[in-house]
Order: sequence, then C-alpha cells, then structure tokens
Amino acid sequence: MMMSKISTTTGKEMMKTRVYGLLAALCFFLFSLSLGITLVTQDKGYYDRQLVINETSELTGLPLEDLKIRAHALREYLEEGDNSLIAPYFNSKEVQHMEDVHGLFYLKNWILVLAGLGFLWTFVCGRKEGRGKSFLNMALGVLLVFLVFIAFAAMNFDLAFVGFHKVFFQNDLWLLDPSKDLMIQMLPQSFFEGMALRIGLFVLFMEGVYLLSLWRMTKKS
Repeated sequence: MMMSKISTTTGKEMMKTRVYGLLAALCFFLFSLSLGITLVTQDKGYYDRQLVINETSELTGLPLEDLKIRAHALREYLEEGDNSLIAPYFNSKEVQHMEDVHGLFYLKNWILVLAGLGFLWTFVCGRKEGRGKSFLNMALGVLLVFLVFIAFAAMNFDLAFVGFHKVFFQNDLWLLDPSKDLMIQMLPQSFFEGMALRIGLFVLFMEGVYLLSLWRMTKKS
C-alpha cells in the first residue's frame, strides 16, 4: 500500500513537472516570436534597403524619399491602427486590409505581454522545485517543432504564405493587384521572405540562449 502511494505521488509529480516545462517552453517561444515580429516589422533600415533592392522607385514611378515616407506610415500603422496615417498614401482596399493586419498586431502585443508574464510565473515556480531537466526537454521539443515548420516554410513559402492569409483573414482583401496596388509593389513576396527569415533567426537565437541557460542550470543542480 505504501509503495502504491509513493508511486502515485511520484507519477503526479512527474506530470506536474512536464506541464510546467511545457508551459514555460510555449510561453517563451510565443514571447520570442512576438518580440521578433515587433523588432523586425519596425526596423526602418530593412524597409529602406528593400525599397532600393527591389527597385521600387523605378517600378512605381515614385521618388525614393516618397516611398520611405509611405513605408514609415505603414510601420506606424501596424502598432497604432490610425487610418489617417495611411489613407493619404494607399487606396481604400489597401487600407481595409491593413485594418485586419492591425488586428493581428493588437493580438500580438497581448501575446507578448501575457506570454512574458506566463513564462516568468512558470519559470519561477519550476526553478523552486528543481525542474530544470524537464524545462530543457520541453524546450528542445518546442524548438524541434519550430525547426520542422521553418524547413517546410523554406521549401514551400508560397504555400505557407497563402495558408497563413487564409487562416488569419476572413476576406480576400489581401489579394492585391501588383499591376495597380502600391502596397504590394512596395512589399513584394521577397520582402516578406526576408522578414520571415529575420524573425525566424531571432527566435532561434532566443531559443538558443534559453536552452543554454537551462543546460547550465541542470549542470549546477
């Protein structure tokens, strides 16, 4: 009877440990992803370089400085959601689409805060109870899933890009016409490929730092 109680207690503790580790891994991943999206999408230098690399001025007939002003308005709009920022520069369909995009960024900001708080809570609780190894294993598992997704997206970016829009947008406003819609001329597929790469590398860096910290923690314990 005593052995049965010990076994049951041990089993519950192991399950509790795994849950803490999984929650911490997921929260840290979502925090890193949200932070990466924020940093990359607000990187003025990236937009400016892409406008030059893609020869956007020649394509649109607009001066480079004018395009930079419009790109700045887009960056501001992503976080603020004020239509007056972009209405002077883009048509009504483009503005309506950006309203949907801002909705996702609003959600991203909440995820950034909640995931950060959730990670701190699970990490502090887990560290108190010496769950470093479980945290490490779960973090490795989440990283492996992310690597599989990255590999798929890298080999099938068109499919991943379209799939993303079909999942997160309930309309077809995102189907802009490259022959007449300025927004898609300024932000072609190569723009998003580069942005996705930068976000992915940032997440991998953050995950690497987290895993290294957990590994050192387990070595000390």
